[in-house]
Amino acid sequence: DRQSLELGGGDIEQLRALVHHATALLVTLDADGRILTANAELSRLLHHDLSLVAGQPFEDLVHAKDRPLVRDAMLGSERTEHLEANIERPDGELVTLALSVTDLRSDPLVQGFVVSGTDITDLKTTQQALRHMADHDGLTGLLSRRALLAKLDHFVDDGYQHEIVLLFCDLDGFKAVNDRIGHAAGDQ
Repeated sequence: DRQSLELGGGDIEQLRALVHHATALLVTLDADGRILTANAELSRLLHHDLSLVAGQPFEDLVHAKDRPLVRDAMLGSERTEHLEANIERPDGELVTLALSVTDLRSDPLVQGFVVSGTDITDLKTTQQALRHMADHDGLTGLLSRRALLAKLDHFVDDGYQHEIVLLFCDLDGFKAVNDRIGHAAGDQ
């Protein structure tokens, strides 16, 4: 009865097709976190075949450093936990997903977890590139003044126990070099 109410009397096959073709990863797990079902995004995005990963712990698809996040999400007191995790493709390439892990172990129809995920790999790569550009000089690759001062503050705040030595160099008359032989030669 609940299912027909949720579907609004709609066609179950149509719903199944919508889930199968969704551009978000949808995976159901049993109460122990093992993969039961998944939509086509598992193959398209993660290059995994459901027949090969069915019955395997979902966390086995997750990069080792992010597995504790997934475990914690399944143990959390919240009904839905949100996290970012790297999923490892069979070729070793990592895909960063924004995951939602919903605990439906008490639901008699599901009796497990539902994991949904969206690929945010490009977003994370762009954020990392922007962060690098903001924190580093484009010519030398050295830390910007702001980033250097933040790093020094971090060392001091963490009780760094060694001496810190800074060397500042000022090149007098360098503008004349740039003006005479050009900026490219001055940069070199």
